[in-house]
Amino acid sequence: MIRARATLWLCLALGACGRSELDTSTYELIGGRAQPPRDAGTDGPARDASADATSPDDAGVVTGRCPAALLEGSPAPISAYCPTRAHESSRSAPSATELLWSVQLSGKTNPDDAVIIAPSGRAFVRVDPDTDDSAWIPTRLVAVDPGGVVAFERDLAGALAGTPWLDADGALVTLIVKAPKRTVLALDLQGETLREATFEEPLRGQPAVGPDGATYFSLALSGEPARVLKLSRLGERVWTSAPIGRYPGELALDRAGRVLVATHQGAPTSAGDELAVTALEPDGSVAWQTSLTEQGQLIDGPSVGPDGASYTVVWTAQSTKTTLVVLEPTGAVRHVIDTKAKPWGGGVTGLAIGGDGAAYVKAGEALTAIDATGAIRWSRYAHPNVLMGCTIDASGAVIVSSGKVEVLDALTGAVLSTYAGPPMQGNTTYAVGGVTLGEGVYYFTDFGQKLYAVGAP
Repeated sequence: MIRARATLWLCLALGACGRSELDTSTYELIGGRAQPPRDAGTDGPARDASADATSPDDAGVVTGRCPAALLEGSPAPISAYCPTRAHESSRSAPSATELLWSVQLSGKTNPDDAVIIAPSGRAFVRVDPDTDDSAWIPTRLVAVDPGGVVAFERDLAGALAGTPWLDADGALVTLIVKAPKRTVLALDLQGETLREATFEEPLRGQPAVGPDGATYFSLALSGEPARVLKLSRLGERVWTSAPIGRYPGELALDRAGRVLVATHQGAPTSAGDELAVTALEPDGSVAWQTSLTEQGQLIDGPSVGPDGASYTVVWTAQSTKTTLVVLEPTGAVRHVIDTKAKPWGGGVTGLAIGGDGAAYVKAGEALTAIDATGAIRWSRYAHPNVLMGCTIDASGAVIVSSGKVEVLDALTGAVLSTYAGPPMQGNTTYAVGGVTLGEGVYYFTDFGQKLYAVGAP
């Protein structure tokens, strides 16, 4: 599988491999999910009272459907458009799909990776300048203006671990990893350094950005209890949570500003672990913790729907079922749904939540739409071994990418439009899963060194 190969390369290069071969150091915008980072945290709680979080007024204007202090039109973490991880974009699919331009970049790209798009149309791409090595370790940021003109390149002192995001002030922020240190670096849109903060703790994965501009990272070292670290908008330490479990998944932010994280609990068993979702208040205290299953494998989630409910995908029944668990905003169980899709391979999956509360789950050989009542709305074939990205555009249409990009009717699953041109055209060995949705433009990269833009001429 593409995703396993690309993320395993980076995992091995950074010395961060753990229980799973997959690491959250590589992300894609439309849909795809890495397995949870297999690391856990450091000893000692720790609150630094001198570094209180900034107020919403200080954090910039928070507008749109994404409850975070992020640049309007360019929400992030980019892998899910927003810290709710609902994969619901404020942008629209192209009205027509023709190749607008492509450009050769100065390093290797990854077709599962996201492209960051500023409101001006400037695109930012992570590349690996070592084109002779088979591993993909992105240490260079390349900026490309509309038309395929390279604006600048910036080499960084370590790997860009996870996709950068655009904060409410328009700064491009990213996590740089050069073991044993992690640096949170903010750049302006010309690539100049605005601020940076370096940490000894093992900050991992894609962070969640709060409505006050605070940033939340998981702290993870293999097999040890995981914690969550909160930083202020300027990168100052605010607090470190108490242990919340092992092997945390990606962090999400609910509509009330709580941080949600799924973890493994208790002792592992041959049939899987006890799984739970924990909600942390903005002050780091535990709001609630809910058990999902006594024996299971965490595959994806939590993602937060429009009414604040959280959605998590797990394998259950000794990994013979793909189950969607929906929790109320209070943590009470709302639905436990058998998606009717059998688990497959390395857990290639995708989860998106529409504005009506419908969930779109890619698992096994199917992409399945499940409405807010828990009923299956429709299901269509999806290649079991290939990443399928999935997102909801501004009109409510479902965009999926897997060797081609299709726009689907959310109610029926009918195909409304298709793009199967370069670099997907003639491709029989892999499928491009990471497609970034700009305003009326698709952006994606290949396994070579090119960035492509597709839309209406």
